[in-house]
Amino acid sequence: MQKCYPRHVATDNASTGNRAIAFLSDFGIWDEWVAVCKAVIWESTPDTKILDLSHSIPDYDIREGALVIRNAAVTLREAVYLGVVDPGVGGERYPIALQTSDGSSLVGPDNGLLMPAGELLGGITTAVKLNNQAYQRHPNCQTFH
Repeated sequence: MQKCYPRHVATDNASTGNRAIAFLSDFGIWDEWVAVCKAVIWESTPDTKILDLSHSIPDYDIREGALVIRNAAVTLREAVYLGVVDPGVGGERYPIALQTSDGSSLVGPDNGLLMPAGELLGGITTAVKLNNQAYQRHPNCQTFH
């Protein structure tokens, strides 16, 4: 397994404001990957609160991940939802960011994972492909873009 711990990412000091990041993945909790993701978030926005929704989604189970994010959104509402469940990781699919009409943001792969929560949160008002190299860590690896 390729280990990637790049040390630099450009930032414009953007902040999530007072909103928490609700983080979901299929990484499990037996290795360092969840902690690595949190470290990257805190490097750019040190005051960010991260709420772990689940890291026990069965491998690549987009439907289960989508259901957990949607169920959390019923209570959390306006937050930044970060979902990492992607059977095509390292492939041609880009990560995306979605803005909802209630002000929530959803970030993850363009594979349907985010859509049920987006609909619950009032519908998607903006969608962008996250492909700006200035905001990506280098060198890139297949696990994390």
